[in-house]
Amino acid sequence: YPTKALSPLMLEDYRKVMVDRRGEEEQFTSEHIAECMKKVIAVDLKQTVQVDEDLQIRAYYAGHVRLMSFISEFVFRL
Repeated sequence: YPTKALSPLMLEDYRKVMVDRRGEEEQFTSEHIAECMKKVIAVDLKQTVQVDEDLQIRAYYAGHVRLMSFISEFVFRL
């Protein structure tokens, strides 16, 4: 799962650029990133995930970005 592997690196790089180089106020810490990534669940392409009783999602190839996917199918039960 490339996105799951690269996300913490990209978030940490963004944090460093914004705080260390630009001097902006820190919005999140390295610890926040680590805690967030513990909650990430990898989903296979075309796998349907039941989020709750009223919502399910399915992942597909993004097509325009190599090795990326997107959620394009939402099913709501009202």
